[in-house]
Amino acid sequence: MQDKKSERKKMLEELTRKTILTSATSVFVEQGMQKFTMEKVAAHAGIAKGTLYLYYKNKGELLSAVVNYCFSPLEKEFEKVFNGQGNAVVKIETYVALAANYAEKNKNLFYDLRSTLYGSFAQKLTDQDSWFWRLVDIFARTFDEGVATKQLRPMNSKKMACYFVDSLCSLMVHRILSTTEASVEDDVRELLGLYLSGLAV
Repeated sequence: MQDKKSERKKMLEELTRKTILTSATSVFVEQGMQKFTMEKVAAHAGIAKGTLYLYYKNKGELLSAVVNYCFSPLEKEFEKVFNGQGNAVVKIETYVALAANYAEKNKNLFYDLRSTLYGSFAQKLTDQDSWFWRLVDIFARTFDEGVATKQLRPMNSKKMACYFVDSLCSLMVHRILSTTEASVEDDVRELLGLYLSGLAV
């Protein structure tokens, strides 16, 4: 009986957390950083302000959670690709294209979130539960798969995955901030060329 109660409580907490993050993202998109407040998020979520503070201590912590939440759909797409058909090289190409297109599609949201987004880049190495390390894990497993099938050279897959995800983050930041005429396809091709072919002639 206690286990069922505990399970129900956990499910309710997860549902409340998801409601808060969905509401916070909506408030942010509709009103921007200047008008984003804990009060507005609580009202949008239909919960008491005190309840919101049980989940997130302050606005900064909530915004960091929003950044993680915004990366969640991309992470799910990566997992879907990893578990799907195709060899390791095709999967890597698909990851890069997905990330670049996701950044382009959500350019306005990420641009407005940029100070929190870049702060989260700085903190990513210390938080092993962050979106960064979850993406690193997907890439490392893909590299291991490629090495096992002799499509990729032997490597320290975790370290190489860190480098690759760092580069992917840079590509996304470039797409978010840049006014360049370069297409998403051009940027994807350049990054893949660097990692899959190298720079040397």
